[in-house]
Formats: sequence, structure tokens, C-alpha cells
Amino acid sequence: MDRCPKVTSSNLIGYHTSRGHITRASNLLLQFVGATNPSASITWLVHGNELDRAGRPNHSMAARHVVLAERKLTTYVYAVAAYVRRVVTELVSERDSCLPVSQFETMDDDRDAALVFYGMQPLLFDGTQRTVSLAGWLYDMESIFGICHIEAHLQVLLATRCLAVEARVWWMTEGEPAMPGGTWADFRILITARYGPPPDEDANMPARDPEIYNDMYLSRFLSYVADWSAYPNESMGHYCRRFQEAMLPHIPPAIGDPLLQALFLIREGLPPHVRAFVPEPIAGMTLEGMIEIITEAEIIVQGIQ
Repeated sequence: MDRCPKVTSSNLIGYHTSRGHITRASNLLLQFVGATNPSASITWLVHGNELDRAGRPNHSMAARHVVLAERKLTTYVYAVAAYVRRVVTELVSERDSCLPVSQFETMDDDRDAALVFYGMQPLLFDGTQRTVSLAGWLYDMESIFGICHIEAHLQVLLATRCLAVEARVWWMTEGEPAMPGGTWADFRILITARYGPPPDEDANMPARDPEIYNDMYLSRFLSYVADWSAYPNESMGHYCRRFQEAMLPHIPPAIGDPLLQALFLIREGLPPHVRAFVPEPIAGMTLEGMIEIITEAEIIVQGIQ
């Protein structure tokens, strides 16, 4: 038997569904060929089965793709190929408009969303508010939801996996039974009633620079640094001051001295050729001192170049 040609835009005159069912268009083609040219030989491979012109399966083949092999097709048969392709296109469009999203595709999307969410290193809330306040934790969750485009049906599920110790026990024993299938807004009201301050106290949280703050969350997913190169029209000194003002109130105390941590992030975000001349910050170093060191490093680099 001749080798079956690859399916291309020029010889594709049939279509198969994901389950290997031959569509009405392919049956139409087989009937047409049989009626117009009885001597034609059609080979149609569907997920390992070869079907002869009468539609009988022949399991001697083991093809991985659906192809159509033409041997002695008449010119007249080729003339109707365009019509068959049009029918196939219409059938595919009709099918795609009616089929629901596959359950397995949904599972894959949810898994990918979870990986991205936890890759952003969300804060844990243990109910004591010693490490992070409830207002700060809720803001952290909602920031990641927005940055990672987390779908609404996943928000409560992912966020509640960031509850720890007493808060985790509360959720499993009281919170979850009280709001089966609830939304993020429902969860926010419920946990605030249990742990949070009055709603008007949220307004007293330090103002954030949205550009810098969102960039920090994005950089968590990559390298957790302050990337000065993302702001090419801003002076290094101004950027460092703006970064510190935006970040200092929100760096978790559990990771150490917030100012020292901010200086580390600033240094790590410098271009490599500048960072090579900037020593790691030490306790007691100020932002102005770091800016002065970076400025001198830039002068050295410019002199070398």
C-alpha cells in the first residue's frame, strides 16, 4: 500500500472528531467517490483503524493521525474538494459553538492558576495578627488575585490554603460550613467578623505606590528584586526613595529588618555591571548611604566604558 500523504490545506478533504468519529463530510466524500468513480481507492485512517470504501474497519493499520490517501481520484472528485472543505469548516464551527469546556481542560487551567498563585509566595494568616494583620493579608490575597488573574471560583479555595494554626482550625470547623460555595466577598465579611478590625480601619493602612507595589509581587514570581531598569526615565536616586516609601510598610517583619530587606531588594535590582561594585547592605545602613554607593558605582562603570 502506498504511503499516506500528510494532511495539508491542499489535500485535506475530511475531518475527524477527537473521539475518532467520521463526520458527515467524510461520509459524503466516500459516497461521492464511490458513485462517481468506482475504480477509485480510498484509504481513511481513524485512530489506528483503516476503513475501506464500504466503511468496514480494518485493524491491520496503526496510524496516529487521520489522513486521506488518494490513488486514482478523478479530476471531477478533486473539483468537489473545495465544497467538502467548506462543509467541514461549517461542521467544525457548529461543533465548537456547542461543546462545553472539557472537564480536563478546566482541571489543567485550575492547576496552572494554583501554581502561579503559590509561586507568588502569598502571606500566611494565623489569626494572631502578630506577623501580618488581617487587613494586610486580605490586601495581599487580592493583589495576587489581580496580578495572576485568578478566576472567582478559585479565590476562596486558594486563599484559605494560606490560613494557618488557629485561623485554619476556625475555617475548617466554623467558617467553611457557614458559607458553602460562597464568594470571596462572602469570605471577606466572614473572616473580618471573626478576626478583623472595623472596616473603617482599613482606610488607615499606609498608601501604596501601585506601580512599585504590583511590580514587587510580579518580581516575587521571578526573582523578588526591585528592578530599576523597568523605569528607564527615572533617576536611580528617585526610584530608590520611591521604592522604599512604597515597600517599607508592607515588608513582613518576620523576614527581618524591613529597611535592610528593602536595601537588599534595591541592590539585587541593579544592572549586573553596576551591582558588581555595590557591596551587600549591612545593619545600620541608610537609604541615602546606599544611593551614594550606587552613584559612585555608576561613575566607576561609566569610566570603565
